[in-house]
Amino acid sequence: MLGSVLVVTVLCIGISIHFQMDAFNSALWVALGWFCYGKLAIAMFFTQGYGVKKGVRIVAGMPMFLAVFVSAIASIIAFLLYTAYQPSGLHPQTIANIKAFGWAAASGVATAICHWYFYARQAYFYQSEYNIRMECKSRNDSPEVTEQTVARYRKLGIIQ
Repeated sequence: MLGSVLVVTVLCIGISIHFQMDAFNSALWVALGWFCYGKLAIAMFFTQGYGVKKGVRIVAGMPMFLAVFVSAIASIIAFLLYTAYQPSGLHPQTIANIKAFGWAAASGVATAICHWYFYARQAYFYQSEYNIRMECKSRNDSPEVTEQTVARYRKLGIIQ
């Protein structure tokens, strides 16, 4: 995840240099890229265990809930960039800001999609042992019952 944040940072700084932004705007675009990436990375975390949950529909290799969320954000950003590249009566610096805004957000979304396909899809397929232990703790199970539950889930292939 740290590598993805670094990629987003480099892309957003490159966007700022391309559109000749000052230091404040560069920091703003980096924060926007982090925000878009972080929002989707958190959504991916909520899909943990999707491979063992019953009734989870998969669209393009993602759980449907995640695919709809990513598609909605990507569509909004695509529309923003489409309108930014259309002829307009706005000031040229305003157009440059809108383009930089759109590309910074797009870099966060693109990095999040790569994060899903190259890491999170495999890492989040199974339920984590930590989540199962926390579930047992919330039910006030004894340590013996918790260990039996973890062993049973491991035997069933729910955790690795």
